[in-house]
Amino acid sequence: MADEIEIAGDYIQRKTDERTAAIRAQLQGEGQDWCEDCGEDIPQARRLALPSATRCTPCQGLVDAKRRAYG
Repeated sequence: MADEIEIAGDYIQRKTDERTAAIRAQLQGEGQDWCEDCGEDIPQARRLALPSATRCTPCQGLVDAKRRAYG
């Protein structure tokens, strides 16, 4: 039982650390190498075109579509 709790705690900590890093990068105007939504690498071309990118193009497209739909 303790092992499952420890594994869950480690997972939560890792996800918290990843999200914290992403938020800090956004606040500093820096992008990141991986997408904050799907975890895939953000292609170098996108990072060069938009250095503050925190999402890959497909995930950013979904976010933009939701914003347009829900205003």
